[in-house]
Amino acid sequence: MQGFDFKKRICGLSSDGGGSVAVYVDSNGRRERVCAPFEPFVWTSSRAARTPFESGRERLNGPDFAVLDALVKFPDDAAANAFLKARDKSLPLEKLGCAENLFLARNSLRMFEGMAFGEIRIAELSVSVSDSPETFGKIYAAALAGAGGFKILRARDFSDAAERELLAALNSEIAARDPDIIVGHEIFRRDLAAVAARAKKLKIPLSWGRGGEAATFRKSRLKLAERSFGYVRCDIPGRTVADTSLMAQIYDVSVRDMASYSLKDCAAHFGIDPSAERAPFRLGGELGAFLNDSEKFESAARRKLEDCARLADRLLPSYVAQVGNFPMTLQECLLRGSGAKVENLFLEKYLASSAALPLPARSKYFEGALSESFALGIFKNVLHYDVASLYPSIMLLLGRCPKNDYLNVFVSELRRLREYRLKYKALAKSERDPALAREYDARQISFKILINSFYGYLGLDNATFGDIALAEEVTRRGRELLEKIIGAFSAVEGCKVLEADTDGIYVQSVEYFENPDGLLSKVLHVMPEGIDLEFDGAFDAMLCYKAKNYALLQGGKIILKGSAFKNRATEPLLRSLTAEMAKAKLLGDSAGLGGIVEDARRSVLSGAADIDSLSRSEYINKPVAQYLEEVQNGGMRRAPMEAAAMLAPRPEVGDRISYYIARGDGKRAPDWKNARPTALYDAEKFPYDAGYYARKIDDWRRRFSDLISDEKQAELF
Repeated sequence: MQGFDFKKRICGLSSDGGGSVAVYVDSNGRRERVCAPFEPFVWTSSRAARTPFESGRERLNGPDFAVLDALVKFPDDAAANAFLKARDKSLPLEKLGCAENLFLARNSLRMFEGMAFGEIRIAELSVSVSDSPETFGKIYAAALAGAGGFKILRARDFSDAAERELLAALNSEIAARDPDIIVGHEIFRRDLAAVAARAKKLKIPLSWGRGGEAATFRKSRLKLAERSFGYVRCDIPGRTVADTSLMAQIYDVSVRDMASYSLKDCAAHFGIDPSAERAPFRLGGELGAFLNDSEKFESAARRKLEDCARLADRLLPSYVAQVGNFPMTLQECLLRGSGAKVENLFLEKYLASSAALPLPARSKYFEGALSESFALGIFKNVLHYDVASLYPSIMLLLGRCPKNDYLNVFVSELRRLREYRLKYKALAKSERDPALAREYDARQISFKILINSFYGYLGLDNATFGDIALAEEVTRRGRELLEKIIGAFSAVEGCKVLEADTDGIYVQSVEYFENPDGLLSKVLHVMPEGIDLEFDGAFDAMLCYKAKNYALLQGGKIILKGSAFKNRATEPLLRSLTAEMAKAKLLGDSAGLGGIVEDARRSVLSGAADIDSLSRSEYINKPVAQYLEEVQNGGMRRAPMEAAAMLAPRPEVGDRISYYIARGDGKRAPDWKNARPTALYDAEKFPYDAGYYARKIDDWRRRFSDLISDEKQAELF
């Protein structure tokens, strides 16, 4: 590597844009900087005319359909950008993300390779921004923890000079702590966006880079499942910025189990210090504590950063494990989807083989997985079985690579990652050190997700090695196998199939409840060689409502699944009643349920209900200004947008708005007419509409009436 010796323990990367990359390496706890030469490059057609911007061109080998058969290299970023502007746009081109990703792929390097998670230097950061009309948007405090210990930086007053001093002190603090990763909750959308705005106004450079370079900020977008939102991305040369809120949302895409992504709810979901008091500040509350109750302000800041650190301990190790196997910086890994990671792995292998690339494939719709509910009501002695890595197992069984993958990278990499996952899954079970066990478990979970993403990559639009026909076949075989599994369990005497979804099945069996492996042995004859059906858990009871919507009882713990039971857009009071109903039914003790419902109704009618329990939360899906313009032109009105329009500053696309329905003129009206943001709740001037929320409880009773079978409960519902 042209004199570059460090191939492991890379903690940070920074391209200077001039043909060199600074590599920061851990050396016995110290961070050493080594500069390595690097030429940025792109793939294009060999028919592309040569330009004066190039430093070299390499002809790549491959079949006729691999039309990206030239690797064009440049002396620096300026030359690369000039080429991109001047090139023939009718010819195809492929670029592998940022310069740091290109450097890793070109040299087959991995970030944090050879390092344990505990060796990574992490600092938590939280910024306090004024919400007072007089000083709105000003930064008056910054709290840091982790590497370097807990510390609060306070502005001496609300003048511009004091704010400049605070930002300068923050610059010095980050340089002194020299973290590999800066972590915060909603750090992109809230903390760093505010810092960027104030630093720009005050003309203060944010010299947070490892070599004293300025942090850069740009508007970006992130798509999570069905939701897309904007945020201010911050890139710090040589460091990573990690947002625990984004990590929690990405985690929840697969589990769909979190009530919300506030730090308080994230801590509750992951069981972080459940005895700790957490009372998030309302509008003006944090500033009031800063001015009048220093102890309360410091305690809240400490609690917030402790929760953030613990949350990062749960979520970050899986990403660190991923960058150990993909040519991506940790920053890119955190902010890019699984498909991009698989694509980068392909491109690295083809780059190393001097192999030409095909053009990306186009996606189309195809039939999805099988999901079906076979029963309604309460069932005891329930067993769950699932197919271990169904789609990857089918792909390995088929042994087929995507049609354009002429180097056969797909199957070999899938097999390698599967073996990696099984290795760490076994280590997680056998390791006695709790910290190492958690790290191994994080790795195996991470690679379970990535292995499954190989299947998703096949149907991804514009994936270089996508293959819709192969994706369709894998899905079809998955449906057929699940149908065989359903049939096999149904044929066993004393076994009732309750629910089946994609790769798993719930069955009721009194006879085999204490011997789940015995039941498993009776259905294994339908399993193809190389695909494993496993026992995944026993449950005391199951409440079946409809497909993908059910509740489970396991050792006294209630597990709710599906939007009917855990719809985040529903008022928390109704979600609480749903959980109580499920608990009562699963425990077979519904006697007190009617009283719980009536108590909630009386509390609502008395005006004493907690406003947070009545507030709905939804994401803003368009700019508020655009919504108001559409309304003026006859567009449909929506309650969350009406509430958002009352706030200053107005929420941005992707922000979550909490709102309630205020008391109106006594007549029934559409929700939008009386919607108000919860942040502006005033029990005297704008109380909630008690009758509206009482009717909500009545509607809830009717919705779940079909789950109630006995006469007394039917009367209640």
